[in-house]
Amino acid sequence: MCSVHVHLSLRGWVLCFASFAATLGAVFGATTCLTAQIREKPDDPLNYFIGGCATGMVLGARAHSYMTGSTACLGFGVTAALMKIGNKEGWRLTGPPKL
Repeated sequence: MCSVHVHLSLRGWVLCFASFAATLGAVFGATTCLTAQIREKPDDPLNYFIGGCATGMVLGARAHSYMTGSTACLGFGVTAALMKIGNKEGWRLTGPPKL
């Protein structure tokens, strides 16, 4: 675990962060895919909420904090579900580009 090593170089910290970010992405993708297959609803925003929640729980486990895990679960889950809903319905955060 990267937080145990006090004397990591900058390269070591970057690799540590990158590997943890890759882990979070893998957990999100795998959980979303598994829930979509189990529920037989591939485009349901609930699958993305569950994937985001699982990602938040991994973050909380890494921080050794139930509060961090539950807050991140809710935050990542809601964000992922809203992104899925927005993509399905064609939401735009900005207007068309000005030429």
